Amino acid sequence: MVGMSIKLTIVFMQDSPLSYNRLRLDLQDIDAFYRIRSESILLETGVYWYDDDGIKKTNIDDYGVKLTYISSHTLAKHLSGVHLTGWDAAVLEFLNALPQDTMVVLWWS
Repeated sequence: MVGMSIKLTIVFMQDSPLSYNRLRLDLQDIDAFYRIRSESILLETGVYWYDDDGIKKTNIDDYGVKLTYISSHTLAKHLSGVHLTGWDAAVLEFLNALPQDTMVVLWWS
């Protein structure tokens, strides 16, 4: 197993994706990483968030890879059955409580 972190940006408004709701998930299952990555869709518009210098927009993650997104339902499906820490299990419960078509931007770091 290789440790990876996923920063999840929950985007509620598709017309104005200001990412003020963010959760961090430390995923330790490399197979889950590849399953999630394979079903994600390229996010053409990018995301906005508050930075020290004001609102910033980006469409790439910490690795310089273009941001992608997936539905909360699909992400939760891929996380079910994966060994999760207590915090990560709480994030999974949160994902399960969202409307199934909620757009989740995947920020890999």
